[in-house]
Amino acid sequence: MKRSLRAEVQQLAAPSARAIIKVLLTRGRGSKPRLRAERSEAPTRISLRYAWPPEDPELAREGVRVRIAALRLGENPALAGLKHCNQPRS
Repeated sequence: MKRSLRAEVQQLAAPSARAIIKVLLTRGRGSKPRLRAERSEAPTRISLRYAWPPEDPELAREGVRVRIAALRLGENPALAGLKHCNQPRS
C-alpha cells in the first residue's frame, strides 16, 4: 500500500508545479457505528488534489496580521498530531 500511495500522490501532483494533495484514510464502510473496527471491513482511501492558491504580492510587501488561537488540545493522545474525522461521543 505504501508504494501505491506514493505513486498515487505523485500522479495527482504531476500536472502542476505546485499542488495541495489531501489523503483521507478511513477504516471502511461499516454496518453500524462502533469504536472498534471489525476484520471484515476494508479500508477506504480518498485522494484529492487542489490547485495551489495564487499568491498575493501585496501581502508579501505589506505583511499580514497574525495571532495565537485559543484552541484546546484533543483528549485522545493516540490521535495527537493527526487530523482525523472522528468526533468525540458524549
